Amino acid sequence: MEGALCAFGSDARVPPSQLGAVGVALTEGGPPTITRWGADLARDYSVSRTPCQARPDTATTEDAMTHPARDLLATTTAELAPDPQSNPLVPRIARGEAARRTLAALALEQSWVIPADRRAFLHLAERSAATDPEAAAYFTTLAEGEALAGERLDAFTRACGVDEAEAASYEPLPGCQAYPAYVAWLALNASPSDVVLALTANFSAWGGYCATIAEALRTHYGFTDEACGFFDFFAEPSPELDEMATVAVQAALSAGRLDETRAHEYGRLLQAYEASFWSTLGQLT
Repeated sequence: MEGALCAFGSDARVPPSQLGAVGVALTEGGPPTITRWGADLARDYSVSRTPCQARPDTATTEDAMTHPARDLLATTTAELAPDPQSNPLVPRIARGEAARRTLAALALEQSWVIPADRRAFLHLAERSAATDPEAAAYFTTLAEGEALAGERLDAFTRACGVDEAEAASYEPLPGCQAYPAYVAWLALNASPSDVVLALTANFSAWGGYCATIAEALRTHYGFTDEACGFFDFFAEPSPELDEMATVAVQAALSAGRLDETRAHEYGRLLQAYEASFWSTLGQLT
């Protein structure tokens, strides 16, 4: 999925195809600095409920100050940062208070989200192949990542006690499926360059949530590494995919085909639909 708090980024494990956690550290009187937090993000989120409270890297990245695409990605992510209170479920999982049936619903909703997003990314790659090869490479990598994530989802679903009959009869929740429906709309209607910026800003929030969930599943629910693999996959930062996003945004800026206002609007709606995903699951009892 999906899911930008204080960061832009994505993640991928085997190939660079996931959605990870990159951070924007705002220094007094200076421009944003790109940082990575990894496991620190999960620990700090479980305590403060604010993923942006992870410990930042103190090193200054001059490239973020001088590179137009990196700066735009960082500032867009910061501007679109969701309200931490918009996600009621992840803090409950972090404390071990979410019911297993809620975790099962999370798994089953993702079983619908992952293949839908994969097809949307493939379509974006096809649309941009001839005129925007940098964006095409980015979307192709995202699609590969969704395929790999889907392979890891089954173990989490089984660990939640879901059998094949239950999975086959499950009726997905509209509030959870609004996100992939909108990604599909973007794949059909939006400029691929604008979608690169909007998605990259959105993905960092999802990566942070996954880091928190993976740690909580081990600590509070006794899940195995295999059962946590889906969330580990999305929590792992990918410098390669970050660079692909930067190259695609820079190419769009140089060619004059990036509509920053439109991309910002797409990102705002992605954040709203992701908030709907978590709030819908959070209402389950």
